[in-house]
Amino acid sequence: MPRNLAELANALKNLIDQTYLHNSDGPVSLTPLIDILDIELKYRNLPNGLHGLARRETAKAPASILLNIRDRQLQHNVTRGHELSHLLFHTERPEHYCFNGQYYDSVEHEADYGAAYLLVPLRLLQERVRAGLTFEQVAGELEVTTEVVYKRFEIAIQLKEL
Repeated sequence: MPRNLAELANALKNLIDQTYLHNSDGPVSLTPLIDILDIELKYRNLPNGLHGLARRETAKAPASILLNIRDRQLQHNVTRGHELSHLLFHTERPEHYCFNGQYYDSVEHEADYGAAYLLVPLRLLQERVRAGLTFEQVAGELEVTTEVVYKRFEIAIQLKEL
C-alpha cells in the first residue's frame, strides 16, 4: 500500500471528476485523460515480459506510454493505467518500466494503486459487490485483472470509502 495513499487518491479524484472518467457503467477508458495531458500512446513490439513503459524525455517534450503490441486488451488497460500513474506522480525519473515483476519498488506499487483507482470506479465496485458479484466477475466486467479490483477494494477500506 502506498505511503501517501490519501494524497494519491485525492489527486486522481480531481482528474477523474474533471474528465468524467467514471461516468459510465462499463470499462473505464483512459483516452480522454491521456488526450488532455497530451501523452502519446504507442504500441511497440517490446521484449517478452515487458508490458509497457512510461517515458518523459524532458519537461517540455510530450510524455509517452509504450504498450507491448503482443499483450491482450485487458493487459493494455491495466498497463495504460499503471504507466499513466507514473507520469502523473513520479516525475523525478525520466523512464519507468517493470520487467516481469523485477525491479519492483514503492514507486511501482504506487503506480499499481494509481491504476486501480483510475480503472475501478468506487460506485461500480460498491454496486457490484452488494449485488453479490465476485472480484473476478467485477474484473471481467471492467476489463481489468482481479488484482486491480482487489487493490481498489484495499484503497476503499483504507480511505474508509465503504
